[in-house]
Amino acid sequence: MTVHDLLRSGQLQAAVSSVLNNQATDDRNLNFLLGKLRDGTSSSDVHESANLLAHFMLATGDLVAAHLAYSIALPESQAHRAIETARVVSVPTDSFPFETVTEAGQSEFALEPLLVDWSATRQILAEQRRVPLRVARLDSGQVFGLTFLPVTADGRTCLNWYTHNPNNPNKIAMAEDDSAIPLICSNAILGSFEGVDEYRVGVLIGNSENFGHWLLNHLARLALTSCVSSLKGVPLVIGENITPGQLECLNRMGYPEPMLIRLRKGRLARFHTL
Repeated sequence: MTVHDLLRSGQLQAAVSSVLNNQATDDRNLNFLLGKLRDGTSSSDVHESANLLAHFMLATGDLVAAHLAYSIALPESQAHRAIETARVVSVPTDSFPFETVTEAGQSEFALEPLLVDWSATRQILAEQRRVPLRVARLDSGQVFGLTFLPVTADGRTCLNWYTHNPNNPNKIAMAEDDSAIPLICSNAILGSFEGVDEYRVGVLIGNSENFGHWLLNHLARLALTSCVSSLKGVPLVIGENITPGQLECLNRMGYPEPMLIRLRKGRLARFHTL
């Protein structure tokens, strides 16, 4: 039987043994997780073993096994939670459905990519790759709570362009807690949500408790939406933790309270169009 079959039939320890007996890797991070999994087999805590297995399988890229294992890791009182996984892509234009905006008068509007591993030389190269105004339009898109990470219908997300620091798990999770975003790996993320909220359409800008990040990483996205006529009148997607000062910014730019969708902490948001 495969690991998937074993987990579906509830045979957790057999699944763990199968992984330990058949997994060989030269990856240091995977070996670290494998060691934790091996040490955890001596524990009688089923939930801990299942959580360790979920973390390891997520890191290997087996999102199905990670989902199944984490379902076992949840205590009975949390069995109702909505579990979602997302595969991390490095460049959103490789897999997000971007639309280039070519409306009259917007031909000069362009973006200059900023690099996480900044250096003067590399930034000059980035500025030579000026890209035209583009908007990613996700059908059946999702947002993992107050992480403000956009996720495609087939479970892909991107940390570059959408998080302040893709290398820092705290900056990825943002205002969410461990119960909502329990597992973060460089190649995948697992979310466990208290419930699901459904929305028709929204423009995701998000927010941050840091006012500088709010201005540069979130409010600045209105420069894009204001240039796209089809987005005029579409509600902005923010978080329930937005501050009064940030609400004032939006109100002054033509987005009063009725034009806002407030995502709730610990909940998965699904959109017909995001």
